Amino acid sequence: MVGLPFFVHFGLSTLGPAVFAVILFIVFVSRIVAMSAVNKGLKVGLLGLVCLYCGLIAVYENGALLLFYPALMSSLIALMFLLSLFADRTLIEQMMRLSGKSFPPEALMYMRGLTKAWVVLLSLNALIAGYSACCQSNEFWLLYNGVIAYLIIAFFILIEWLYRGRYMRKYPPALSGSELDQNGHQL
Repeated sequence: MVGLPFFVHFGLSTLGPAVFAVILFIVFVSRIVAMSAVNKGLKVGLLGLVCLYCGLIAVYENGALLLFYPALMSSLIALMFLLSLFADRTLIEQMMRLSGKSFPPEALMYMRGLTKAWVVLLSLNALIAGYSACCQSNEFWLLYNGVIAYLIIAFFILIEWLYRGRYMRKYPPALSGSELDQNGHQL
């Protein structure tokens, strides 16, 4: 939810924390339910955290807790990527397999490395977002969480996309998902 930092910053005094808690609850639950690549146990755990977080905001009517939303989201997504590293298939591999393609071992290693990179990036983002929520001005919080964090993630995606293009030229079958015969020719 790209606009949420702006919505929180400018609308909190008008709507109040309890209304935001309900809105966040609906957003969180709909996102979690829509995540098809995540196992059922993780979904239940995430739903429990959502109930706790939104419940705290509503009960204590504390708008400051809303400032931790970006940190919480980055932390949860980083945790999902991290936990997938201990599964047979990483979250990235699970999403890529939705295309119906099969991938050679080189591609699987690449996806595992990319998953680790996302864990690091999202963990750092969560730390900075948390710091901005507890120790910085609302203007800094808005600037970081509403603009800078999205630019950093977009830059990371661009760099990964460019690197993947080079990787695919170096190891053509690795990420193409195309089937090759015994001589390495495309079928």
